[in-house]
Amino acid sequence: MNSEKRSFSESLASFIIKARRQFFKFSMREKILILLFVVALLGIWMSMQFDRIGKVREEIVVAHGSAKNQLFKLGYKEAIDQKYERLISEINLDALPSKDEVNGQIDALVRSYGFGAFDLGQPQSEEGDSLLFHSFSLAIQKVTYPQIKRFAQELKSKLPHVSLERISLRVQSNDDNYLNARLILKSIEHTK
Repeated sequence: MNSEKRSFSESLASFIIKARRQFFKFSMREKILILLFVVALLGIWMSMQFDRIGKVREEIVVAHGSAKNQLFKLGYKEAIDQKYERLISEINLDALPSKDEVNGQIDALVRSYGFGAFDLGQPQSEEGDSLLFHSFSLAIQKVTYPQIKRFAQELKSKLPHVSLERISLRVQSNDDNYLNARLILKSIEHTK
């Protein structure tokens, strides 16, 4: 192993001596160009190193923030669990309608408004601990703004167990007086 170290150090020293001799043989213009090239390479290498260091520092800051957040949550876990249990106990879970019941109620409300072209797609469900979270996508075409506003208000009053998560409106391309509306509705169902 020592012979390998010596041979490497000897060959490195030999290379440096040869490079120095060759460098001093160049003209002044060639020497300046070589030095500029070496400085440019060092600059590029250093900027890449600074980028890496910056990314590592950023990851360290994110990791520290995440660790603090997790420690905070762990410190208040019992209080959070107690509050969750208290809130769940205040809700009459058996009174929550099923996915099909909510789908029928939304359909009946839309039809009572007389919206001609609408599409109530298949509801999507996510499973949780003893709860199912349903998402309904309702698309209504050729509707006015006052109609959709009244519909959203009546939806809140007649279906309190359904929340309006998002509504997006687009002007119809062929008639500026009408809108196309897409509503995302959510409901919860208790599974026994």
